[in-house]
Amino acid sequence: MGYADATVTAPPTVSILETGDELVHAGDPIAEVHIRNSNAPMFAAHFQPSGARPRDLGIGRDQLEELREKVNEGLNACFFLLSGGVSAGEKDFVPQVLSESGVKEIFHKVCVKPGKPIWFGVRENIEGKRTYVFGLPGNPVSSMLCFELFVRPAIRQYLGQASVMPEMVSLPLTKAHVAAGDRPTYYPSHIIPQPEGFAVEPVDWKGSSDLLAPTRANAWIMFPAGNREYVPGDLVEVLMSEW
Repeated sequence: MGYADATVTAPPTVSILETGDELVHAGDPIAEVHIRNSNAPMFAAHFQPSGARPRDLGIGRDQLEELREKVNEGLNACFFLLSGGVSAGEKDFVPQVLSESGVKEIFHKVCVKPGKPIWFGVRENIEGKRTYVFGLPGNPVSSMLCFELFVRPAIRQYLGQASVMPEMVSLPLTKAHVAAGDRPTYYPSHIIPQPEGFAVEPVDWKGSSDLLAPTRANAWIMFPAGNREYVPGDLVEVLMSEW
């Protein structure tokens, strides 16, 4: 094009920390009380389109001193994602440790399902540089949705992209569905080509720990709060997924 100079944005640095005594890495022996650490590779894959190279800090056990050490390490990045430890359990220490490390809480808990416990804060160091901190729920589908709704728009904003919010479209349902609850629910779903256009179908989903369901999905249906029986052909709002 003949331009000698161009304005660019460097890919963000990213730290990822999973928390919980119950977590084990893939390939490690597993006991009845354990669950696989699936969130770290999921987050790393989600960051790839931004050009970021996430640094996995491993697993932070539910011990204050260990969490403090790993949190201080993670705060050296532009974005810091923590998984688990943000609810109201006896060993959910993440909000406490972040506050002690100088992170200012912006919000904690949102009216959405799954993903209600999400925590967000900002730490500004003496040089004026900021670290954007997301404490995501431990359940994998909750974390996946929170990434789409909160983390990905933040990355787009950081990179200076013109459009930062997720894209929503209206599509007809292919089958009946019963929605219930006091929060908007984002339901893993599959967009299907039809002779007259596109339609969307909820997949078989058993809740926020069911990581198999999103492998059959390419979108989320947003069912508003309240009780309603949907029939085939009803228009619903659909979040286009980027996984």
